[in-house]
Amino acid sequence: DFKSPKRDDNPLPCQNQKGLFLYDHTTPKDVAYFYRSYYVDGSDDPMVYIVSHTWLDRWTQPEAKPVWVYSNCDSVELFNDYGVTSFGKRARTAGERGDTRFKWDDPYVQYNVLYARGYIDGRVAAEDYIVLENLPAPPTGTSAEKVDNIQAFSSGLSILSSNRIAVTVDKESKISVDLYSADGTLVSRVVNRSVGRGVHSWSLNGMLSGAGVYYVVARVGDTRLVGKIPAGF
Repeated sequence: DFKSPKRDDNPLPCQNQKGLFLYDHTTPKDVAYFYRSYYVDGSDDPMVYIVSHTWLDRWTQPEAKPVWVYSNCDSVELFNDYGVTSFGKRARTAGERGDTRFKWDDPYVQYNVLYARGYIDGRVAAEDYIVLENLPAPPTGTSAEKVDNIQAFSSGLSILSSNRIAVTVDKESKISVDLYSADGTLVSRVVNRSVGRGVHSWSLNGMLSGAGVYYVVARVGDTRLVGKIPAGF
């Protein structure tokens, strides 16, 4: 978007709003994610975007409404919590569009978390989430603990149940994640690669060999994040 003195009839006076980014030239609109899903190959930079991050008050009570997701992955699975209550998968070539717009017609959304997981060649390649207003958190067991972590994603690093960690990245960055034992010994390098903007998570299956305390150290560009995995996780 940009200034336009002749557009004084616009709801935002004197702004031309045809752009893919807001007036700050930094914040992408929903349509920017659509174009990214359509023109960027998923093998180069996989992405998932739930439409829309700016419409968090869309639900005022639990009810069924259509949900759209933009993604350049082969398929996308949508959940009403962090990976437990699934609305099912949609394939990229299916549906009324047959492109990078994935649609769930009328999922009954009853909890405040919508979480999407994109797959390429059967493996999780990208993830996205939104925390809705007005709806209750998922009940314990599906899990309130995960919701607390999701709401804390702004801090950058979350230790999730189901042996997963998640890191929020604000822009394309080089990221490395290492797992250490309580005495500071490197147990495993979880990941070391460039990722796009969004929430990325990785499994720790097979890395937690004992019941003791572990530490996760994530480096996103020049930022260092540390998280503690409690005993018995």
